[in-house]
This record gives sequence, structure tokens and C-alpha cells, in this order.
Amino acid sequence: MAAAKPDIIAGAILNDIGPQIETEGLRDIRDYLAKSATLPDLDAAAVALRHIHGPAFPALSDADWQEMADAIYAERDGRLVPDYDPKLTDQLQTIDFSQPLPTLWPQFALLAEKPLFIIRGEHSRLFSNGTLARMAAQSERVSTMTAPGQGHAPLLHHPGIYPSLRAFLADRVE
Repeated sequence: MAAAKPDIIAGAILNDIGPQIETEGLRDIRDYLAKSATLPDLDAAAVALRHIHGPAFPALSDADWQEMADAIYAERDGRLVPDYDPKLTDQLQTIDFSQPLPTLWPQFALLAEKPLFIIRGEHSRLFSNGTLARMAAQSERVSTMTAPGQGHAPLLHHPGIYPSLRAFLADRVE
């Protein structure tokens, strides 16, 4: 969008993503999405999510895991299923992880001409500290923060993130 229609972007918020992503993090996502477990209810889904993602999200409470389960799962045909396009998994299965992943640094340079707020999860395996630092170095219009106790992708409503996010947005509202 920054290349095709730069005038329609007033600023952007990037949540644990950038022009370069880490192979191991994308592989983790592929493997997680490829596993299809039948879960009886949202309580079981919250437990399963915590089991899988808990090490990357030590900051989350029981209520956060329950809320995440409610956001990620839906009941369809009497079954609790992940609520995302299953073709996403198909696309991830086609990636050759023995090859370097493509990057989007030239496109990011165009986006970095706008005000940006970039959030990285402290325990993210998809979005590295090095990439975040390189993004921040590209422009004075780039603000960054690390979401303590969170992985990919940080929950934006958490008290450690939301006030900064809200301030960034308030500065852009005319």
C-alpha cells in the first residue's frame, strides 16, 4: 500500500511483524496450525492454548487464555474448531524452509516515511530484536516497544501495551 497508494496511509501499527521474519517462528506457526485437535469446549481450548503457547506468554492470566480461546475458536456443526481460513495452513505447507525467506525491506522503507508504531513480543520467535532495531534505525518516525512476557503476537489490550498504543493513535487523530 505504501508503494501503490501512499496518500491513504497516515501511519501504521505493526504487531510483531516486519519486513523480515524468522524461519523458526514461521515453522512454529505452520506446525501449530497443521495440528488439528478436537476440543470439547472453550475451557479445554484455553488449556490447550496455554500448553502450546504458555512458555512464550508468561504474562497472560487465566482470563487472558480464556479470552484467547474465545477469539480463536468457534463452534461449527457441533464441533469446536479454530476460526481461521484452513487454506492458510495449505500455503504454509508449501514453503521450502531450507531456502532463505524473502524480505520486504524496500517496501518497508516506503512505509517508514509515515509514522509507525512497532510492537515486538519479548519472546517472539517470528520477529527478532535485530529486525526491530533495523526498522527503528530507518526513520525518526518509527516508535517501538517490546511487550513484556508475550510472544507472537502480543495482546494489544494488555496494560503494558495499550496506553502507548492509544497515545500513538491519539497523536494521529485530527
